[in-house]
Amino acid sequence: MEFELEPPGSENVKSIKRLFAAFRRSWYVIVCIAAIAGVCAVSIGLLQQPRYESVATLYVTSATEDTAQNAYQGSLASQQRVASYARLVSSDAVLTSALQSSGLTLSLDEARNAVSADTSPQTVILSVVARTTSPVESTTLANAVADAMTRSVAQLETPEDGGMPLAKLTVVTPASPNSEPVAPSITRNLLIALLAGSIVGCLLVAVRTRFDSKIRSSTDLSEALNVPVLGLIPRDSQVVEGGVVDFGAGASPIGEAYRKLRTNLSFLSMDKPPTVFMITSARPDEGKTVTSMNLAAVLAEDGRRVLLIDADLRKPSIAGALGISNAVGLSGVLRGELPFADAAQALTGSVDVLATGELPPNPSEFLASDRFGQLLQVTRETYDYVLVDTSPVLPVTDAVVLSRWVDGVLYVARSSVSTVTDVTSAVSELAAGNAKVLGAVLNCVDFAQMGYYASSTPYGTYGADAEGLSRTV
Repeated sequence: MEFELEPPGSENVKSIKRLFAAFRRSWYVIVCIAAIAGVCAVSIGLLQQPRYESVATLYVTSATEDTAQNAYQGSLASQQRVASYARLVSSDAVLTSALQSSGLTLSLDEARNAVSADTSPQTVILSVVARTTSPVESTTLANAVADAMTRSVAQLETPEDGGMPLAKLTVVTPASPNSEPVAPSITRNLLIALLAGSIVGCLLVAVRTRFDSKIRSSTDLSEALNVPVLGLIPRDSQVVEGGVVDFGAGASPIGEAYRKLRTNLSFLSMDKPPTVFMITSARPDEGKTVTSMNLAAVLAEDGRRVLLIDADLRKPSIAGALGISNAVGLSGVLRGELPFADAAQALTGSVDVLATGELPPNPSEFLASDRFGQLLQVTRETYDYVLVDTSPVLPVTDAVVLSRWVDGVLYVARSSVSTVTDVTSAVSELAAGNAKVLGAVLNCVDFAQMGYYASSTPYGTYGADAEGLSRTV
């Protein structure tokens, strides 16, 4: 199967799409972190004492002769003095004088932390801002500091030989009590905390996505294998381990998923469609055997004759899952102890099953033998489809040596369990054996977390019913 070269920048687009898909899957993480941050912000705000602010406004003037030029120069001098006077507000001399005149019991450091100066550029206005836990105390402190500033400036700006001060401060707006606290602003802190929490949550999801190697979507699997994903099988609480969907019980999301897989298999090649498939995975418990059995069942539903071979000669499970005997089967046929017709077991419908039979001590040699190739050659002429369920690729070499006899490999991965590392390693081993991976199946997919819209599966719930499973094919 040939693939077109990807246009430049497609990797960046894929990364962005994967990141947004991760945000959709992990929305609850972002919401929880934002909620925790918001609760903390509100709690801290409620525990803090309210702070009240009072402002006294002073006007700076410079002594000049009454001419236009001197008035202009005096205005510039006043503007320059404002910045210097602002620094005097928190000086020890001014604060000590203010505390003494006001009778407040604040310490010098407490007063310094409570008082600040505010200036407006290119103006001669100086504001003294006092912020404490009491509106009366804030007003008293702001007015006391403003009065102390006028006295201090008058003393500093008076020449040593006497005469008029070069500049003076005049209180133009005394401070007045403000009954509304200026801090803490619970609403503002809550909004900031929610925003910060959301950003932190998004960063955590992005970092986890960057280093998370689990296969979670069809895009992840397709990119790892470089082959199309032919089927997305939804997670179904009704599917027990080894369960087979009852395709005759009516439409269901999982049934429609397998039917879509059947349709996609038929389009793999129009000229010479493959009929003998090896079905495998990287590691155990990724769903290859359940996929093999359900694929056999859905192909039979379409009127096809299907042979299902259990070639996992190390840990067979098909016979037990379908409730048939494992006393005779593949190993006996390969040894020449009995013909294939006596070893195959017919099930309901048009499906025959060849169990493993007695497990041999050397499974790899059995599967690599010419007898196995001859068996598949005979069965491909009798059946429309031959499905070979094998051992996982990474633990043992059975699947790799067997792959030489089949038309192609159908690779199975389990959503949120299989990893990109395992998938790429398995594909590399199969490629070393000249196996042709035709497509992939991703099962146990949580479509809600994957962000599919308007339905629980990509096929929706149209015509779905609550029935769906049987232990028979």
